[in-house]
Amino acid sequence: MDTQNLKDLASNEARGWERMQALRAEFKPELFDSLDHSLRTESAIDKGIYVVDCALEKCRSLGLDVKNIEPGHGVGHLVRDYVNALSFLPDMQVSSGNIFVGLVAGTLHDTGCALIDRYSESGRALRHAEVGSLLFHDAMKDCRDLSDAERIAIAWSIAAHTNYLNPQEVQCADGITRRVEPYQDCDKDGKPLFGIQFARWADRMDCNGPTFPARHYLTLVKSHKDMSGGQFVDMEFAEQMKPIIRSPDEIKAAGGKRTMLEHLALYATSQTNESPYGKYDSGRYAELRDEARGRLYAIIDSYKVSPNLSEGAQKIILDMWDKCLIHNIEPSRNTPAAAMALRDKFQALDDKTRATWCHIFRVTLGHYDAWASQRINAMDKMPKHRYSLPGISQDIRKQISPAY
Repeated sequence: MDTQNLKDLASNEARGWERMQALRAEFKPELFDSLDHSLRTESAIDKGIYVVDCALEKCRSLGLDVKNIEPGHGVGHLVRDYVNALSFLPDMQVSSGNIFVGLVAGTLHDTGCALIDRYSESGRALRHAEVGSLLFHDAMKDCRDLSDAERIAIAWSIAAHTNYLNPQEVQCADGITRRVEPYQDCDKDGKPLFGIQFARWADRMDCNGPTFPARHYLTLVKSHKDMSGGQFVDMEFAEQMKPIIRSPDEIKAAGGKRTMLEHLALYATSQTNESPYGKYDSGRYAELRDEARGRLYAIIDSYKVSPNLSEGAQKIILDMWDKCLIHNIEPSRNTPAAAMALRDKFQALDDKTRATWCHIFRVTLGHYDAWASQRINAMDKMPKHRYSLPGISQDIRKQISPAY
């Protein structure tokens, strides 16, 4: 892959679409059978870390910097995906080939956001998942440490982290209507391909628990369209920050537009085995998922409290919240300006709304403390080489350690 081909991924959807269809034709579920399943789990994880490092270095050599990704899906999300994958993969009783693929794809699944705007996707069929998939597929073609089967399986898992449940007809910005099909994620017997599931699980863990409210808040710096309840809807700060939760019928009558609390609740309710997104959840991942869902519900429910917070107390909480956004949630180049812009928008809200959200932020920070402590304690027991992601952080424990 060269710089020109890289630009094509971002600007020429027709050409990128053709390449994605070629990858769809190239992928077969049997590919997962041909992976190297002979390694011990710990060796598969270390091999995955090495390939992640190689892929990030390749991105840098092509002029891509994940620290420039818009807040919400950038370097902070990547680090937590990596940490989250390490929190459940060592305990999964599956073949090492799936663990290897899951770690690499779970860490790198949003790298496509370095090439296209995450929030332009309502007018694209080739979205960040597909662009990231093609980026890995092409950029790592000359990697001698990857077999073709491994490279294709990882690329497929990156694309498939966007879990389409049904086909979608997309009217694209170039005037062409394209049909997006769900990604095959089971073998011929209907059993899940766990390398794909692991990539999804790493992502879903950051859409659950105390990191998700902060991530979603950061995305509100600009009005945009985002997926909510299976459709693209407008996301506008003042509307999102209304501290209310309505019934499904009331939300439907409003055109499907949810407040931030309703958006969080929608994700919380999907974190179960009864959800089509969670039907294959199992083992250590399911335990961590349930714990995180409990934290997220506690955060959501805190809106019911009528806080008595002075202006001084609110300022202290907001200062802590901004530090968490900038240093923990998304330590990218764009975040300080985003946090400042959000602070200005927040100050324009009415008194009751500000007080309610300051209380919610305070509760969220408390749960973040507990989450970070749990993850850091787990990493302290791991080999030291797992602390580093070159070009991102020499010690990722410092990145997730509360900075406020």
